[in-house]
Amino acid sequence: RGQVAGWFSPFVLLSLPILASTNLAMEPQAKRFRTDGADVCGFDGEPCASLHDDIEDISEIGGQGTGTVCASSSAGPSAAGGQQDGVPDIDLSSTATSDQTAPSASQFVLETLAAATPKAPSGSQLFGLPSAQPIPPASPPPPSPVPPPPPPVRSPQATQTERQTLQATLPPPVPRPPPPPPPRPPAPPASGAPQESWLADAVDIQEFEDEFDDERARLTETIGFRIQDTTLNVLQSTVGSILVPLTDGGLQYLLAGARVNVGITSGRYMFEVKVVDSLLQAEHSQARSSPSRKVLRVGFSLANVMPIIGDSDDGVCFDLDGYFWWNQHMTQVAPPLGHDCTLAVVLNFYSQGLHPNTVSLFRDGVRVSAPQLLPDSLRNKVLFPAVSFKNLSVHVNCGQQCFAPLPFRCRMLQDASADDVQVLRHQEPTDGKYEVLFPVCLPDRGAFDWLDWFLAAHPHYTELSDRRMIDWAVKSGLWSPTSHSKSSSNDRPEINFGIPDLDDGTAKDVVRLAAAMQKRNLVVMELEGNLAKQQRIQGARHFNLPHFRKVAEVMIGEPSEEYREFIFARVRKEKQSKAHLEWLVRKRERAKQRLLNEHRRQAERARRQAERSQKPAVAGSADAGLSPAEEEDEPECIQQEEDEQAEPPPEVELTDAEKKKACLLMTSQTQDIEPSRLSAALSSFCCPKDDEGFDSVRFAWRPRSEAEETMSSWVAELRRTRRVENLKPSAWFWEKLQRWLRDVEMWRAKLAEFGEPAKRAARMASKVTAKHQDIWKTGHKEGPLGVGDTPGAELQGNAEQDTARLIEEELERQDLDIFGVSDVTDVGDGEPLFCNFAAEDWALLSLRYELHLLVHAFKRDCEDDGRPGFPPEHLQFYYSIYFKKLLVPTSYGFEKVEEVLGMLRDTIVLHDEVMESQVPDDVFDNGIFVKLTEEGRRQRQERSDSGHDSTILRFAASILDASGPPQAAAASRRPSDVPLVKPVQPQQLQQQQQQQQQQQQ
Repeated sequence: RGQVAGWFSPFVLLSLPILASTNLAMEPQAKRFRTDGADVCGFDGEPCASLHDDIEDISEIGGQGTGTVCASSSAGPSAAGGQQDGVPDIDLSSTATSDQTAPSASQFVLETLAAATPKAPSGSQLFGLPSAQPIPPASPPPPSPVPPPPPPVRSPQATQTERQTLQATLPPPVPRPPPPPPPRPPAPPASGAPQESWLADAVDIQEFEDEFDDERARLTETIGFRIQDTTLNVLQSTVGSILVPLTDGGLQYLLAGARVNVGITSGRYMFEVKVVDSLLQAEHSQARSSPSRKVLRVGFSLANVMPIIGDSDDGVCFDLDGYFWWNQHMTQVAPPLGHDCTLAVVLNFYSQGLHPNTVSLFRDGVRVSAPQLLPDSLRNKVLFPAVSFKNLSVHVNCGQQCFAPLPFRCRMLQDASADDVQVLRHQEPTDGKYEVLFPVCLPDRGAFDWLDWFLAAHPHYTELSDRRMIDWAVKSGLWSPTSHSKSSSNDRPEINFGIPDLDDGTAKDVVRLAAAMQKRNLVVMELEGNLAKQQRIQGARHFNLPHFRKVAEVMIGEPSEEYREFIFARVRKEKQSKAHLEWLVRKRERAKQRLLNEHRRQAERARRQAERSQKPAVAGSADAGLSPAEEEDEPECIQQEEDEQAEPPPEVELTDAEKKKACLLMTSQTQDIEPSRLSAALSSFCCPKDDEGFDSVRFAWRPRSEAEETMSSWVAELRRTRRVENLKPSAWFWEKLQRWLRDVEMWRAKLAEFGEPAKRAARMASKVTAKHQDIWKTGHKEGPLGVGDTPGAELQGNAEQDTARLIEEELERQDLDIFGVSDVTDVGDGEPLFCNFAAEDWALLSLRYELHLLVHAFKRDCEDDGRPGFPPEHLQFYYSIYFKKLLVPTSYGFEKVEEVLGMLRDTIVLHDEVMESQVPDDVFDNGIFVKLTEEGRRQRQERSDSGHDSTILRFAASILDASGPPQAAAASRRPSDVPLVKPVQPQQLQQQQQQQQQQQQ
C-alpha cells in the first residue's frame, strides 16, 4: 500500500495541468447558453456549478464541504465520455464501484479531492437565473477506432486502504474566502441604435422588493384599447383583449396595430402577448413584401402616433424572429420564438440598479434576450405598450396576474401605481356623434399642409386618403419604386406595389367600409372629390349610420392665423437650414483661404530671410528687415481673417413677400391634382351647399360669400389658362373636315382644268376673234369711208380703242367685289377666283379653315360653357390633338404663334386673350375662305408693288409641297401662262398709250 501511494503521488501532480487545460478548452463552449430552460443537474437534483468553478475548487486542495462536482451536462458528448474541441473529456461524476471493476487511481484521487472541497454556488444560484446548458458542437468528432485499455482490477479492500493513506498525507484544509459579488454587466453605448445581444452577462436581481410593498394608490382604470389608437383593420373582442385583423381585399399584406391607453412614466412593469389563432391567406406571386407572412411585434411606443411600431423612431419592439426593432434598424437578440408561446415584455425605468432604461423579452417566463437599452429619443418619455401583427389573432394581457411567471418578481401594468403611469381616457362626444370631416380646399394652395397641421392639433382624428394607404403599406414592409410619373399627384399618388388589390384601390374600399362601421372621428381627404358636387354627395353616403355627423369644412381664401403660423414656421425652418448650410460653406472657404494666406506669408518670410542671409545687412538700408508699414499690415490681415472666421451663424426671418407666397403656394414640389384630371373636372367644382346631404357646412377661413367669390374667380382663371388634356375630337369635327377636304380637291381639279395650255389658248383666241368682229361691225355702222380715208384707218383706230378697253377690263377685274361672287369656281368665262393662287396662298387657305374649325370644335367637345375658347399658348397642343400634325411657327417664317395669327386677322381674332373665329360654325359654303384668301393676296400684292418687302412670304418647303397648286396647273410655283394680276397705275397707262401710238406711226 505504501508503494502504491508513493507511486500515485506524481500522477496527481500531472493530472492537475490536464484538468486545467481541459477546462480552458471547454470554457468557450460553456458560455454558449440554451434558451429552453434546461438545467444542468448534479447530485440531489441541484444545479451544479460551471466547469470553470469546479476546476478552481479542485485546485484548492484541502477544503471542507459536502458538495458534489459534475463537469458534464445531462446531454452531450461529455456525458458519454467522448471528446469536445479536441480535448479528452474527464468524467468526474462516477463514484460507484462494483465487484467486477474497481475505480482507477485517477478516479480515486479526484473523488477524494472533491469530497474535501466546499461546493461553490453558481451564477444561476446567485442571481435566480435558470442554469444554462453548454451547446454541443454542430458535428461531434468521430470516436477513436482503438478502444482504451480496461482499468486494472482492484479489490474493495485495497481501494479503501489507498484512500485512507492518501488522506493522511494531505495538508490541513485552508478555509475558502466567500465568493465575490457578481460583476455588473457592461452597459451598451448611451445613444444610437440598440446593440447586440449580451444575454451571457445579463442578470436579474431582486433589488426592487420594495415595489411590492408600495403603499401608493394603485391604478383604478381598466386598461384597454381606444378606438383611435388602433388601425382601421383591427377588430376588438367584446370580452377580453383579443385583437383580430381583417384579411380580405389585400389587407392581408398590411400590419394591424393597437396601443393600450395606459403609459409608463417610471418604475418597472410588464405585459404579455399570446398568439390565439393563425390566419393563412393566399399572397400574390409578384408582391414585393417581407418574406414573413405572419408577423408579431411587441413593444412600446409614444402616444398620438400610428400604432405600427419598429418602423420609426417613436417606438421599440421585438418580433417572433428574435429581432429588436427601432427606426427600421434590426438587431438579432434572440433565437426564433415560434407561435405557441407567451411573450412578456418588461420595461425598466428605474435609474438605480442594473439595466436602467431598458426593455427585455421573455418567452414562457424564461429570458430570451438581454436587456436592450432605450434610444435617446424614448428616454424620459411616456411609453405605451403596443402590438403590431399580421395574419394573427393575439391576446394582450395587461391584468394583475401574468400567464407565465418570470424568474424574478415584476408587477403587471394593471397593478401599477397611479403615480407611475399616465392614462389616456376615451372622450365620448357630448351628443354621441363622431365627426366625419370633408375638407374643401383649392389645389396647389397648401391643402395637404393644412391636413398635417390639423392632424397634429387633433390627434384623435383618423385620415382616409391614398397617401395614408401608401404610408401604411410601406410601414408594413411593402416596397414600391420611386414614382416619377407625370400622372402622380398628392391627391392621387401612383400606387405600384405589384399587388392588384392594393394598386387598383380595392384595399382602400375595404378600409372605408370598415371605417364606416367604427365609432371614431375621420378626415376624408379626397381633394378632387370634395371639390366636385356629385362626388361629395356620393362620398357622404358611405357614412349614413346614426353615430356619424357629416361636416363639410371649407378652407378657401385668406388662411386662419393658426395655420399661417404653422406655415411660417415650416418655411422659416427651411430657410434657416439653407442659410446655415451656406454659412458652413463660407466658413469652410474662409478657413481654406486663411490657410493659403498663412502659407503665403510663411513663404514670403522665408524668402526675405534667405535674401537677408545672402546679403549682409547694412545699417540704415531697406533690406535690414521688414519696413514698419509691412510689420503693421501683417497683423491687420491676420486680425481681419480672424474676424471673418468668427462670423456667428445667421438668424433668418421671413419677409412680407415670402409670407404671402407661403400662404398662397404649396410647400410640396408635387402637384395636388394631376393637370389632366384637374382640367376635366374643373367645370364641376363649386362650394358645398346645404342640400348635399351634410349635417353642417362650415367656412373656417372666410365667410360663405367671399369663399364662393374666390372659388368662381379661381375656376374662371383656370378655364382660361388650363389645357383640357383628355380632349377628343367629336363626330361633328370629322364631318366638317371631310367636307372641307372634298371641296379643296374639287377646287384643285377646276384649277387644273382651267390652266391647261390648249384650252386656255383656244379660249383666248375665241375672245380676240369676237372682239375684232365687234369692231368691224361697229366701223360699218358709222357710215361709208370719207375722202382721204383708207380702209385700214377704221381698223387702226378700233385697235387703239381695243387696247384701252383691255386696260379698262383689267381695272374692272381689280375692282371686282370678291365677296359678291356667287361661285368661286367661275367668276366669268370659266375663270376661278383662285386661278392666281400660289403655293403660299393654298397653305394660308388650309390654315384659315383649320384654325376656324379648331376653335368651334373645341367649344363643342370640351362641353364647358365657361370656356369661350383657348389662349394662343395652347394652340399648338390642340392643333396636334385634332389634326394629328404639328403647327410649327418657323415653318411659316415666324418665331411665335401670335405672329402666325397676325396673317389671319380676317378669320381668327383674340378677345380677352382667347382665340375666336369671325366665321360662324354653321356656314354652308366653304368658298368664303377662298374669298378671304384672295382678298389677302391682293392686299399683299399692293403693298409689294408699293415697295414693302415685309409682305413677302417665306414658307418652308414642307408647307409648300403639302399645300401647293396641282401639277397640271403649273410646272413651277407660278406658271408663265397664268398672268400675274397687278393693279394698273395712271402713269403706266400713259406710257402704254404712247408706245402704241409710236408703233402705229
